[in-house]
Amino acid sequence: AAGVEAAVPDYSLSFLDMRDPMTAADGTKPSRAGVLRLKWAFALAAVLITAPWTMLNLIAIPNHIALLYGLNTETVLAALATPLAVIIALGAVLSIIVTPVISTLSDHTRVIVGRRTPWLIGGGVFAALVTLILSATDTLTGLIAGWLFIQPAYAMLTVPLSAAIAERVPDKFRVDVERWHAVGVLVGQAAGGVIGGMSIAFGATDIFMCAAVLFVVSGIIP
Repeated sequence: AAGVEAAVPDYSLSFLDMRDPMTAADGTKPSRAGVLRLKWAFALAAVLITAPWTMLNLIAIPNHIALLYGLNTETVLAALATPLAVIIALGAVLSIIVTPVISTLSDHTRVIVGRRTPWLIGGGVFAALVTLILSATDTLTGLIAGWLFIQPAYAMLTVPLSAAIAERVPDKFRVDVERWHAVGVLVGQAAGGVIGGMSIAFGATDIFMCAAVLFVVSGIIP
């Protein structure tokens, strides 16, 4: 994904129908083993990126809000609804804004290691650092600020990965690879919930450390 420098073509143009369906947009023609590697690579990348994000959304942030207010994390109280809704809503709005910006910047990145590499690695490290900061936050304002900072970091992971599918995978295999990527997202969501729940059982701050480690790994391995 990181080594591609060719621009992604406009798939609505009719001349693309004449292209070899076995050849990717960057001109490479992967072997059978190469296609299998692409399927597993995008699926694994989706698992690694989705798991820590699910941990934060479903467990870490709600649990941390409960701790900030001195509430029993096993008790569901209406008092948690408003601050949680504010954090999630602001994060969603910011995500809508930063995603196209990062997509454009990623497309125009020109470095020797490839246009996607610095965004994936940088996004993973950035997300990990913000996650650790979130774990040390003891105010709702700080938690909101940290959640806003993590939105562009997460986009730095997901946007380049999605773009890489169009660049690296030939037309003939794109549906299969996208299917594997979707399966990876589902597995990552399930894994994030399970790992997050186990982290809470062993200590309320451990979940942030687990998420931070996964973010770093999700930036490097893909």
